Amino acid sequence: MQRTIRLTGLVLVDGLLINLSYMLAFLLRFDFVTESTAFSTYFEVYLSYWFALTTIKLVIFSLFGLYSSLWRFAGAQDILRLLGAAAAANTVTSLFLLVFNGEIQRSLIILPLVFDVLFIGGIRLFYRFFGAFSGQRKLAASGKLKRVMLIGTGYAAAAIIKEMRIHYRDMMALPVVAIDEGRSRVGNRISGIKIAGTRKDITRIARRYKVDEIFIALPSANKKEIEVIMGECSKTSCKVRILPAMHELIDGKVSVSKLRNVDIEDLLGRETIETNSKEITDCFKGRIVLVTGAGGAIGSEICRQVGKYLPRKIIALDSAENGIFELQFDLKKLYPDVEFRTVVCSVTEAGMIREVFQKNKPHIIIHAAGHKNVQLMEDNPKEAVKNNIFGTVNLVNACEEFAAEKFVLISSDKAVRPGGVAGAVARASEMIIQLKSAVSKTQYMAVRLGNIMGSDGSVVPLFKKQVEQGGPVTVTHPDAVRHFMPLKQSVQLVLQAAALSQGGEIFAVSLGKAVKIMDLAENIIKLFGFKPYDEIGISVVGLRPGEKLYEELIPDKELVNPTSHSRIFTITCEELNEFEVDRRLAILWESVKHNDDAQIKRDLEGLIPGYRARI
Repeated sequence: MQRTIRLTGLVLVDGLLINLSYMLAFLLRFDFVTESTAFSTYFEVYLSYWFALTTIKLVIFSLFGLYSSLWRFAGAQDILRLLGAAAAANTVTSLFLLVFNGEIQRSLIILPLVFDVLFIGGIRLFYRFFGAFSGQRKLAASGKLKRVMLIGTGYAAAAIIKEMRIHYRDMMALPVVAIDEGRSRVGNRISGIKIAGTRKDITRIARRYKVDEIFIALPSANKKEIEVIMGECSKTSCKVRILPAMHELIDGKVSVSKLRNVDIEDLLGRETIETNSKEITDCFKGRIVLVTGAGGAIGSEICRQVGKYLPRKIIALDSAENGIFELQFDLKKLYPDVEFRTVVCSVTEAGMIREVFQKNKPHIIIHAAGHKNVQLMEDNPKEAVKNNIFGTVNLVNACEEFAAEKFVLISSDKAVRPGGVAGAVARASEMIIQLKSAVSKTQYMAVRLGNIMGSDGSVVPLFKKQVEQGGPVTVTHPDAVRHFMPLKQSVQLVLQAAALSQGGEIFAVSLGKAVKIMDLAENIIKLFGFKPYDEIGISVVGLRPGEKLYEELIPDKELVNPTSHSRIFTITCEELNEFEVDRRLAILWESVKHNDDAQIKRDLEGLIPGYRARI
């Protein structure tokens, strides 16, 4: 009923505006001289047909959908529809007058068209803006609308302001003030919102404008800039949300739905990494790519990024089904033209691995199925050796039998001067490919990564969970330092290293910086809106078996060589004795078969130079 009343009212108003357009057209055409004979002649024609002309125009407006559009959400498409409707309506009415009257002045065709657009469109835009304004005022007066500060005055901030104004009822929030990065724009306005200061003024302006939430709309900002801004925002009581970095906005579109809570990754990993797309495409285009550990954070991201470079097929292999089950839907949606297969098996199953190679004949293997958790590997050395060392052996043997082109091992900074089983098995895997690359046509390589933020077993999600549970956050040592690397950028560099490889290299990537675990814990607590040590405690629990105080990508005795990419370099390791390594691996395998954990750790000492096991 309400819709019928509204529609009837709109049709009546349009009818009045149509006739107002004709009257103004006549007055302008005859210079407001209504006593002339010409005016009387043409105006009498209009009076004779006004009802027919009005009806024709209203019918055409209806056919163009002007009475079914929601003008509260009007945009460019609705304006174009209005222009088309007005042009069609005036063309038909002009033809009508020519048929029934025999003549019509050109100015009386053009002027009604112009006035129709101005009046019919104007009343709708007035309805849109007046309705939105009055609705916003009522909600604001009720105190239900959250008041939002925008940090940023670029296109991203403008897009968010526009969307918030349209969907303020759904979001229950409105922008009230903006902050710029410098002084040059202060005092100006962005989409009607005042730019009231710089990032140094955040606390003062938030208090002055009674801000409830802060939106950081700086997708191109680096981690240092975000860190400074977050430092200022933490002095307020406002909830803070942020747009992802530009490289994370896959479709390049900015919207309110892309805003999310600020995460530790924004402070540690918003760097943009430049890679050579042509080199990577040449490496993967048309190839069959097998990714082990594809259900994990690193393996699944490798699959997602490899898909961009036009491989013929991606084979996702993992011993756990859940990760690759979800991954297959993402990849089929992202890359419908790339064949995708899932395989549920462990790299420790030599027969199954051989079968996978026999069926699929992969050209490139990216091995990301290594266990990485320091404490778990220390407690389960047999599984660490079976999976990381002999799983790598199984894959290497299959590469040799089926003539694979390239093998990429995802290694770890724990391989440098290993402090525990996790590091020892990582270094042993590197040694296997070092030796094999010297005698094989397959190009073998390894890439050492630090702690990947968001990966399985990472300390970051553990700290978050502890904060959510009310604390305390457990830190191993106040001086413990780790290299934290963002997932997407790390995988970018893995693929670039794969493209650069000629075989036999151990690559390390320079990404991010070494971070004190204590600082990390404090920052995560602050991101949740709590005060470290006061509202959420931090407990020092001591280094666990196998953990080191400092993780490093390169030991002093190794040589570092640059590559064509500034973030990737190669490491020259010590010479290996193939016979001795093979002998030690055979001894280690016997200990695995006998389930002797203590002997496995002693055998790792014999295999890895400089390693001292904790037994």
